Amino acid sequence: MSDIVFQSVCKIFPAVPARKGERDYTVLHDVSLNIRAGEFMCLVGPSGCGKSTLLDLMAGLDFPTDGTILIDGEPIKGPAASRSVVFQQYALMPWLSALQNVEFALEAAGVPRNRRRERALAYLRLVGLSDFAHRRPDQLSGGMKQRVAIARSLSVEPRVLLMDEPFGALDAQTREGLQDELLRLWHQSRQTIVFITHDIDEALYLGQRVAIMTRNPGHIAEIIDVPFSARRMETNVRRLPEFSALRHQIWRKLKPDALPPGTYH
Repeated sequence: MSDIVFQSVCKIFPAVPARKGERDYTVLHDVSLNIRAGEFMCLVGPSGCGKSTLLDLMAGLDFPTDGTILIDGEPIKGPAASRSVVFQQYALMPWLSALQNVEFALEAAGVPRNRRRERALAYLRLVGLSDFAHRRPDQLSGGMKQRVAIARSLSVEPRVLLMDEPFGALDAQTREGLQDELLRLWHQSRQTIVFITHDIDEALYLGQRVAIMTRNPGHIAEIIDVPFSARRMETNVRRLPEFSALRHQIWRKLKPDALPPGTYH
């Protein structure tokens, strides 16, 4: 488990010299945020507010223009095995089976050959795919592909799991099933999870806290504590009055960003 601390982080994408009249683009400005060790934190905000950029910075795939990002008190200097990323697109290698996709991640992480298969099978079992271990991605449904992607990320046993709209392309029924599956896995591991979504309901259902981002440039507008998170596996929290009240509170905070109709629930 790891603390993640953003200290006055800014990110500016410089203008392309060949494009006359183009200006530098500030995607993030003065972002300060403390994500607690073992916490399930959700980030919600409109397209273009810098959510994915924030995740790239946490993953070490990019670096802030100004400010500092610390994990356990140490600055992020690049990608690390202690941080794993799950994207919306599954990024599975189509010529490899589900098992081989997970084994490939373990090989890259330096796990000895004689331990890879057993560990890969254990994580496919964890996400309910042990019977599909030898199927290629084109033989799996969208939900199954995302389960493989999650198993692959979990198999390297990261302290931090970063998830960029991982269920965004799935149908509602599959999405809700994977939300429950992810919560079950998190309750077992208590890893630090940072989950990006456009969906307010999803953020409230999954997160212990929800950070609301607004744009022009992107910053943290408010952080909401989710008081019913401890009860979500036992009751239909989406029907609670508190759930509706928080959904409305977040929607009102995001409304000035002129979101497209239907973007949020």
